[in-house]
Amino acid sequence: MDIDLVIKYLQLPTKTRTEWVAWPTILRDGELVVEIDDTTGKKRLVAGDGATPYEGLGPLGETGTERIITATIANGGISINDQVTIGTIATNAAALEKLISPYVAPTITNTVLTISLLEWNDINKSIGVAFKWQKNTGTANFVSGQIKYKRSNDSTWSDLTTAISDSGNDKIASGTLVTDGTINNNAIQFKVVFVDANRSNESSVVSTTFRPYANPSVSGFSVGATTDEKGNTSRTISGTIVRNSPNISLVSAQLYVRTNAGAWSAHGAAVALSGASQAISIPYDGSTNKDANTIEFRFYITDAQGITNNATSSTVTFYYRYFFTNTTKDGTTQPILDSDILTASGYGTITELRTSRQRMLTTFGGGSRRLMFALPYSAGDPSFKINALPNSAFTTVRDNSDFTNQHGLTYKVKVVLSNNTYASPLDSVEVL
Repeated sequence: MDIDLVIKYLQLPTKTRTEWVAWPTILRDGELVVEIDDTTGKKRLVAGDGATPYEGLGPLGETGTERIITATIANGGISINDQVTIGTIATNAAALEKLISPYVAPTITNTVLTISLLEWNDINKSIGVAFKWQKNTGTANFVSGQIKYKRSNDSTWSDLTTAISDSGNDKIASGTLVTDGTINNNAIQFKVVFVDANRSNESSVVSTTFRPYANPSVSGFSVGATTDEKGNTSRTISGTIVRNSPNISLVSAQLYVRTNAGAWSAHGAAVALSGASQAISIPYDGSTNKDANTIEFRFYITDAQGITNNATSSTVTFYYRYFFTNTTKDGTTQPILDSDILTASGYGTITELRTSRQRMLTTFGGGSRRLMFALPYSAGDPSFKINALPNSAFTTVRDNSDFTNQHGLTYKVKVVLSNNTYASPLDSVEVL
């Protein structure tokens, strides 16, 4: 039999419309057809016995002699939170109210990111990325998916060629981005925009990052002895130049020098570099710089990044040599020559690089020799104790006299001899 059916809906008070609105309804042969006329155009929601529901409208059913009409209207022209009343006039059944379920977004997950970290300036690296669209109860049917990418400091997203495939009831959006030099050295961000019959949804962002650029460095840097005699300034500077960003080629290394903490200057020609690391040795000619107190050395390194790195440096400090020795000469009829000082040995002789004249000597002298002290003139006038007692029996035989050391440096010295000779070593001689 025919049943007159009226379906009405009422928007909630939070909406602008509050009046009840009737929908044209047809019931024939167990099939319920609801025609909805809204701003988007007329829609037909159909349900029948045993038929697959369309747009969430349930099929008709029977209980005993009564025909039970059930309808769950989701979306289909009704806004979220609209209230729907379903009633049957013929059976005078009580009105049923149904609150429209809110839209449920799909679950979107990142399932593939083949490379999460790249080296600085990595080129022609293929980054595979994929996102999964999972339909939930209340999610409209899938329409499309688009993966997008950009550098983290860019404001505009670009479309990545996207393939859509099925995974059971779910969808997979996948694509591949190849680094080409234009998108390098900044984090590359990916997201996907999935569109269903109701709306679009975006995923959270995933990123492939680049390891920061690292300056080249020097390992095993050597300048020889870092404490040396005045005048011994020539030496070989060596080390291994190491590339710390694998994709950035080394170009050259240049030796730079500065004297007495002055300005840096290049020395010699730059050395060409190649490979991941390269050992180099650069001779330094210090013949014009013999009187230096300090010389500092370093390599300036240039790589393909265009950055010059003034890397590890090392300072050599130069000191005068102090001669504490003995001689058979008297210093007057037999003058003390530079060679006498340079070749003196034995009988407790000590030659040291020092900054002051103060020195305690033990088991010193003997052999019927005079005590001899050759000191830089700048060290001042010494006094002496022999076996802990003051002793003034000393004579300066060269004063403010030019002396040329073994490295060819000429400077002023003071040479002092004891007035006495000593047959046996003295227990102690203190230079004050």
